[in-house]
Amino acid sequence: MSHFPSQGRITAIATIVIILRASLPCLAILQAVSASSVAYAEQKPNVVFILADDLGWSDTTLFGTTNFYKTPNIERLASRGMTFTRAYSSSPLCSPTRASILTGLSPARHGITSPNCHTPKIVLQATVETTGPPNKFSTIPESVSRLNTSYYTLAEMFQDNGYATGHFGKWHLGAEPYSPLQHGFDVDVPHHPGPGPAGSYVAPWKFNDFDHDPDIPDEHIEDRMAKEAVAFMEQHQDEPFFLNYWMFSVHAPFDAKQSLINDYRKIADPQAPQRSPTYAAMVESMDDAVGTLLDTLDRLKLA
Repeated sequence: MSHFPSQGRITAIATIVIILRASLPCLAILQAVSASSVAYAEQKPNVVFILADDLGWSDTTLFGTTNFYKTPNIERLASRGMTFTRAYSSSPLCSPTRASILTGLSPARHGITSPNCHTPKIVLQATVETTGPPNKFSTIPESVSRLNTSYYTLAEMFQDNGYATGHFGKWHLGAEPYSPLQHGFDVDVPHHPGPGPAGSYVAPWKFNDFDHDPDIPDEHIEDRMAKEAVAFMEQHQDEPFFLNYWMFSVHAPFDAKQSLINDYRKIADPQAPQRSPTYAAMVESMDDAVGTLLDTLDRLKLA
């Protein structure tokens, strides 16, 4: 059973969507077209969905909330489309939000209420104790730990309508048989079920069967994910595609390219509320990845 609107409704919404997931109300930016244009929907426009992890709305330069962090590419995207300043995440946590994006269901319905989808225990149905000791005032359901393949996902909807589908970056909704490949994606890079590359975003990473470019010993994970996403767009430029780019950035671990950290150290004000050179460097790498995707869409004349 589908929990989504018709294909026409969804494909008429946007070419690019970027969501900044944070504990505060999230910000959505759309490079938009007329949502009422049925003719446009029938053209099957390409869709690029970007999800940043733990990036607060005040950590971008869109609203004059920072002079320290630099996000010119997110600004560039916003200038070409539409911004929403009152949009809300289904959860302040990682996995519940991701499951809601794919299924259209609230965490209370899909059952993933905790970022525990990398743990060994497989839980597919939320259960709650019906009894407890007198000093226990409430019972909390055990969180589901895998996105059940019984749900009809956003990616499956695109597949059913003739789209090539690719997932790049963080998943955190379960390893096989609950990976992106079982939820409607033709491609999944780096095909890693965990929350991140554990230890560092700068190579070498701790992924299974996925390593950095040997010619770039200090390769940054977002540089590589953007490169993989570019290859996907180039490969499918003559057919409709859905590119799902879920960034690892700017979630912990807190590290970045050393050259960028050094640059921000020179201008950091120790008295300012936003003063972390490392986090600023992480934000810049995240924004660079957005720029790489925008540049590619322009180069291929897909935007």
